[in-house]
Amino acid sequence: MLAWTVAAAVVLLPLGGPGAQPARAAAGQTFEGPARWDPATWTEGAPGSITVSQVSGLTNQVVHVSWTGFTPTVDIYGNPVGAVTTKDTGPDNVMDTRALYAVRIYQCRGEKPAVTDCYGSSLYGQDPAKGFLQPGPQGNTNVPEFPSNMAIGATHPDGTGEADIELWTAQQSQTLGCDPVHKCSLVVEPNYGGDSLGAYSFPDSQINCAEHSADADNEFNTATDATVERNMLRVDGQLMRSGEACAWARHVTVPLDFAPTTDDCKAGDAAFSVLGLEMADRAMAQWRTGACLAANPVQVQYSVGNGEPQARQAFLDRSGADVALTSIPDRNPPSRPYVYAPLANSAISVVFVVDDAATSRQVRRMRLNQRLLAKMLTQSYRYYQDDTDTVRGNPMCLFEDEEFRRLNADVATGTTWPSCGNAPISAPVVVGGTTDLVHRLTEWIAADPDAAQFLHGATDPWGTHLNTKFLPSVYGGYPVDSFQALDYTGENSHKQYEWNPVLGGLGQVLRMTLQSQLSCQLPYVDATGQHRKCYRMINGQRSLFAVMDSGDAQAMSLPEAELPNPAGGFTTPTIGSMQAAVHDMPLDEATGTRQLPYDDPDSAYAKDPKAYPLTMVQYAMLPTEGLGQAKSEAVSGFVRTVTDPDRGQVYGRGAGQLAIGYAGLDKAQAAQAKAAADHVAAQDGAKPGKAAGTGSGSSTDSGTGGGGSGSTGGGTTDGTGTGTGGGYGDSGGSTGGLGADTGGSATAGGATAQSAAVSGKPGAGASPGLAAAPVGQAAADRAGAARLLLPVVLATGAVLLVGGPAALFLGGTAAGANLRRGTGRLWSRLTRRRPTRRGRPAAAELPRLTPPRRAGAPRARPATGAEPAPNRRRTSPGTLTAPRVDTMTAAVQPTDTRVPPPTPDPDHDSDSAPDADRPRPIAAPAPPADRAFRGVLRAAGLSVFVLMGLIAFFLLMRGTEALRAVGWSFLTEQNWRTAAHTFGIAAVLPNGILIAVIALCIAVPVSLTAALFISEYAPVRLRPMLVSLVDLMAAIPSIVYGLWGLFFLQPRFVGLCRWLANHLGGPLPFLRVRTGDTPTSYTSSTFIAGTVVSLMIIPIITSLSREVFSQAPAGEREGAYALGSTRWGMVRTVVLPFGRGGVIGAVMLGFGRAMGETIAVALIISPVFRISWHVLENGGGSISALIALRFSESDGLSLSALMAAGLVLFALTLLVNVAAGFVISRSRSGASTSD
Repeated sequence: MLAWTVAAAVVLLPLGGPGAQPARAAAGQTFEGPARWDPATWTEGAPGSITVSQVSGLTNQVVHVSWTGFTPTVDIYGNPVGAVTTKDTGPDNVMDTRALYAVRIYQCRGEKPAVTDCYGSSLYGQDPAKGFLQPGPQGNTNVPEFPSNMAIGATHPDGTGEADIELWTAQQSQTLGCDPVHKCSLVVEPNYGGDSLGAYSFPDSQINCAEHSADADNEFNTATDATVERNMLRVDGQLMRSGEACAWARHVTVPLDFAPTTDDCKAGDAAFSVLGLEMADRAMAQWRTGACLAANPVQVQYSVGNGEPQARQAFLDRSGADVALTSIPDRNPPSRPYVYAPLANSAISVVFVVDDAATSRQVRRMRLNQRLLAKMLTQSYRYYQDDTDTVRGNPMCLFEDEEFRRLNADVATGTTWPSCGNAPISAPVVVGGTTDLVHRLTEWIAADPDAAQFLHGATDPWGTHLNTKFLPSVYGGYPVDSFQALDYTGENSHKQYEWNPVLGGLGQVLRMTLQSQLSCQLPYVDATGQHRKCYRMINGQRSLFAVMDSGDAQAMSLPEAELPNPAGGFTTPTIGSMQAAVHDMPLDEATGTRQLPYDDPDSAYAKDPKAYPLTMVQYAMLPTEGLGQAKSEAVSGFVRTVTDPDRGQVYGRGAGQLAIGYAGLDKAQAAQAKAAADHVAAQDGAKPGKAAGTGSGSSTDSGTGGGGSGSTGGGTTDGTGTGTGGGYGDSGGSTGGLGADTGGSATAGGATAQSAAVSGKPGAGASPGLAAAPVGQAAADRAGAARLLLPVVLATGAVLLVGGPAALFLGGTAAGANLRRGTGRLWSRLTRRRPTRRGRPAAAELPRLTPPRRAGAPRARPATGAEPAPNRRRTSPGTLTAPRVDTMTAAVQPTDTRVPPPTPDPDHDSDSAPDADRPRPIAAPAPPADRAFRGVLRAAGLSVFVLMGLIAFFLLMRGTEALRAVGWSFLTEQNWRTAAHTFGIAAVLPNGILIAVIALCIAVPVSLTAALFISEYAPVRLRPMLVSLVDLMAAIPSIVYGLWGLFFLQPRFVGLCRWLANHLGGPLPFLRVRTGDTPTSYTSSTFIAGTVVSLMIIPIITSLSREVFSQAPAGEREGAYALGSTRWGMVRTVVLPFGRGGVIGAVMLGFGRAMGETIAVALIISPVFRISWHVLENGGGSISALIALRFSESDGLSLSALMAAGLVLFALTLLVNVAAGFVISRSRSGASTSD
């Protein structure tokens, strides 16, 4: 308790303490606990006490639960136990069977929950009416949304203990449904043993909690969490388990009160849409809630998108949301009128979840610097015992690095750091994709001289060197927009699996951190041939790092590392340190924005020891032209509200307040925001720059602003100043704040903060009835044509699946012939073409063959009134036309085509023709062997359709859940966020098509020339070898192409991409690169991915084209030569026209292969959910790559969404291949040579 008392005092002092402390110490309420059990005397003592850090105004956050006066956790021999294993943290998938008297914490429905109301009771998947009062789980568990958020902790020998538990609102768990109306509670349950199994009253098996003989008897151990013990007593074939009946009898209930969320808003159309900057997610959530619950509600549609570079560009292209959020300004000349409005200040946090190896208590303080982070982010630690060449001689992990130990020698005195073991414990969990967070972090690292030398290959003073895969000669170097794992070496290629930037955004980074889950995979395969995820770490034995935003870190009370600034100070992202950094930021007059100048040693930031180095300003890009009156007023009103010092800048967790982990605007920033809002309301066409805002240059904030430092920016006048911090004010009105130490927080009634007494509950204006979450779209119309794509594709696929078997069965039968003739007549009438006899197509004519005309010779003109000869092409007099040659009936074709063939009698095909005129069918009974053979062939053919149908049915059934959940937005949504249950393929589908198109543009000319060379020009002896080589290329696995493209082609194509962008980007907009001219701007582009895919489809197109070209009739070839044609003339007039249809079919088959390619695209591309036609820029994706990259980390609804994406890809590929097959079949026998 002393630690919490000190932490509470820190909050009341001027700002500057650790960032996580204000959120944790802001509220603490103590409850009486159960009586302490004494195992030595079998007696109960005085009751203990339980303290919960916050019980009101709750959101999705972590609360800290501590207790005193509990029975110490020991093993069966009486030795203290500092950590308790859970079912998800060990390779044996079992609970801890040695820790006696552990403490469990559950989140439950209602203020007086029953055993079935706690999240996790469904783990006991037998009788739902018994909940925890039954034996443990039977193998497969069943939890509604997420794995159980149950926390478990050990009690130390002094009777104290602590644990953190993440609380879920109705947004995270509909099963719990916690909101201002539907109350929830926290249940603390110490397991003090007792015969919860009835083992000592056998055979009656009556539960007797006063009987403690089974607590630690090495057989039942009912005082442990041995719910899946493997060696229990069997009675009547049943495996006996302990259950929690006696533990539940001692549980303590703590009522919880939740603040409103956006789910409490009434459904309605959004007034405008906002996209980008996931770092602003928590602030936007509270602001949006306040806006929709205000007296004049405004719905705001917000999506984090797929990265700030993409959000900025979509906004500038007018193809994205109405407003874009960013922290890095666009420095190109503005392509549309807009201004920047600062909304809040936040920071990048490097969090750590590390437990002391000696005490099992969580370490709360740590220092890191730029060079240590560079080592962690470049896979420069060994992690495994083998000394891999790329990191030979380096430390095993961070905790064995001498630089780390010296840096923390005075900070964490007495701390016993974890051992490195054989796992990548210091490889941080980081976000994949392109973000401003990654760019600013790596820019800060690269600006440090020591880190810069290390990144260029120099060793540190203790001999640690950079992973050779990240040397400048191989890797572009920092700064970068996205993290990449480049080292695939080591025993079992373990370096390939040790670090995987996650694709689910910062939300997934936070989720994995809370679950103590590294991003690695096990380097060896399991029985199924898969690389399993690394095991979750055990509470008390954790060592995990992550990079996230300060809002997420402080909302979840995660410890944040102290980072150095140029003045020699080490700071964490507190309100004071962030506002000090904002004060040091110079104004960029071109954009009107501010950033820390990492490369300026003479700046105010370089001399300020209080500034946090990774502070970032969150800006909104506001359009000043093109918005209607209603939308412009909504945007400007929202900006004025959230930047108002008395409303949106009030600290707290309530609706409309500034979320924990953010720092309020100073006066200059507030003035700039107000001026920007005025420009939006007026739609006056203002553009970024110093003149966009007018604000004073000096400020002294208190209360709501937390005491910001004077700042410059956003106005026409520069200035400086200082301010003193008022901390978390509790005087009501504009100061608000957490206020939990004094009974709650000043809350917002609607969107306006009230100065009434603090009650800790939402204000009356902020407590509407339960309503559905807003699902409306932004006011601007959205194109709806895409909605028809999936139904059309599925309907066409169904027709093909039904029509294929029908055609197979009816083929060769009288019914089939009649159906075919009838269909032919109907089609002929619809197209106004006369059917030929028996529905056979007319023989194809030859291409026009004309001998070379002498230079200067006049063109022959047709005689007046001359009619062309029958069955000959219309030619001019003197033009020689080759006779028609049908390759299938060359033996019976007349050579003199001037005599017309007999005209077919239409009466033969007329329904009114006499029976005598009809041909008589001649049928002979087929022998049994013939019938059996035909049956086998039909069964084999039908199996193809059955297999296709089963695949389609499987995908449809598995994808139905996601399609029902997200509806049509699956086709129109450009985001894929597992935590928010937002799934859409509107971005990856066009990007996948674009990759295929690029591949075709490269592959088609190469394939056609190669096919013509093999079939027409190559020496006869060389042709078989060339054909075999092409076929061999088609058989090479795609992973080989992908690896070759990643390690050989990609580094060498960067220079070509830069040349194309610099020289051709002007006249060709799709070759422009808008993310800066650095080597890393090109490495993962759509163009490179398309190039690699083109190498894979070149053999396919070449092989099919060569085969079609080789079928060109020899007679026509000879005729061309006889008329004096050259070889190229023969190819141009005979071979190419003859093979036209086959080439088209081959190209379509190649297109289908390119659409479905997975591994090569996944290795090359940097997955980004946005539509971009700039093919040289980083970022992109495809449906197949999406499935491959997300499958291993998906389950439940997200897995169903991947199946739905696979269904769309299956249907599209089926259509393309069927069309290709049809075109190829039409190209036979010269069918394509007709005019």
